Amino acid sequence: MAEGRRDYWNSLDYGKLPFSVYQTPIFLYGFKDIAASGEDELIDYDVPAGYRLHIINTLVSCNKSGINTVFVGMTGVGVRYAYFDVNFMFPPTDSGDIVVDEGGNILMTCTNNSLVTARFWGSFHGYLEYKS
Repeated sequence: MAEGRRDYWNSLDYGKLPFSVYQTPIFLYGFKDIAASGEDELIDYDVPAGYRLHIINTLVSCNKSGINTVFVGMTGVGVRYAYFDVNFMFPPTDSGDIVVDEGGNILMTCTNNSLVTARFWGSFHGYLEYKS
């Protein structure tokens, strides 16, 4: 930095948004206390008419250490089934994002394999795309 010059700006320099006018960012979030050896849905979302849902990242976590399982499915098809301990972040599929058409459904189900009740959090990150 040159002598006598500040090394910061007085304002933010906004860049181009990563979404087009036909895309809306979406964050689906759910949490529940699941009893020992129990299973429950954290997220159950129906895609609205005229839109296509793209899920680009998935996160699940638990407040108790142990071998837990997470199931991610869409409209009757299993997409991902995995074991995790406390935190687990993964791309939805090995080939890219999950795409769910209008009227479709995306869900996340967790199983508590521990001996005590635990709280589970889950989220889907992605965007809704308008089908023109």
